[in-house]
Amino acid sequence: MTEGKTLWMYVGIVITVLGLIMLLLAQAPLLFYIGAAVSSIGVVVVGVGVRARLKEKNPTLGAIVLIGAIVAAGILAYLAYGA
Repeated sequence: MTEGKTLWMYVGIVITVLGLIMLLLAQAPLLFYIGAAVSSIGVVVVGVGVRARLKEKNPTLGAIVLIGAIVAAGILAYLAYGA
């Protein structure tokens, strides 16, 4: 049953793209912050989807991908809010 696993990955890609569009079209700081948050959530959801697909074949790589996605989302949030 890989349909649900693939769905998570595609939903994450859509969320990330929507967040990036919000970042590009941001006229006000609030929209910029919301876009950064949505992009961060999308990156983590993509990581969850990739991990779900790799869980049976290579669980260690799946965990590394998820940790990398969480770190990438944290870096994106830090750059958006801290810098």
